[in-house]
Amino acid sequence: MKKVLLTLVFIFSVNLVSKAQEPVKISDPKAKETTYKIKEYLSLDDAKTQAVYEVIAHKNIAFSTEPNLNEERKILLRRKFDSKIKSVLNENEYKKLKANKALCQEIEN
Repeated sequence: MKKVLLTLVFIFSVNLVSKAQEPVKISDPKAKETTYKIKEYLSLDDAKTQAVYEVIAHKNIAFSTEPNLNEERKILLRRKFDSKIKSVLNENEYKKLKANKALCQEIEN
């Protein structure tokens, strides 16, 4: 009986560990829409588009999981995600994005 129980526990733990190592898929329709607009506006390649999508999706998740953030914390998070987008884009693309107030507003919200 002990061997059967140990075998079941072993199988369960191996299965659990293997699922923990799978990457988490982020699916955020608002982030996809915003990223598509940025891609069209800046004519980004696929690698940059994916990186921008991940930053925007991560920002949306961060703001949605903590709805009671104070304003100071929100400002710090926005700056953090803005610097991540700035690191993904080159200087000209970033300036062009910042010139488009509608897209900047959509990214921030």
